[in-house]
Amino acid sequence: MRNFLVPYNLDPCSFSWFERISMTIILLNCVTLGMYEPCADSAACVTVRCRILEAFDHAIFVFFTVEMCIKVLAMGLVGKSTYLAETWNCLDMFIVITGSVSIYVAIYKVFSLSLSLIVGYSCIAVYCILLCLSGSC
Repeated sequence: MRNFLVPYNLDPCSFSWFERISMTIILLNCVTLGMYEPCADSAACVTVRCRILEAFDHAIFVFFTVEMCIKVLAMGLVGKSTYLAETWNCLDMFIVITGSVSIYVAIYKVFSLSLSLIVGYSCIAVYCILLCLSGSC
């Protein structure tokens, strides 16, 4: 099943617009993370600003999940030159999986887990990006 989309010339990873959209969404995610106020935004999320940020957060999460699925289909999951062969993709998959667990916990109330866990992992991702941009990775 490796490279399922490549024989049909549908490899989205090679499209420059795909990368541009992904980077724009990452930038939007950084902006929305910066606008989040944990003390003012209670668990109820009743203000308009909080609801708008929550909607953006859900849309961004859906985008990252779809992006991961497309890349896995296009590149394959495990092996040489596949999705998990790149460190950034491993981090992306980790964030998507922890986000999925957090959403599952919030919906089914399995146990008490704050959504700030996902915010923490997103901050780690931003830190790693800045570290690599500075040439330290």
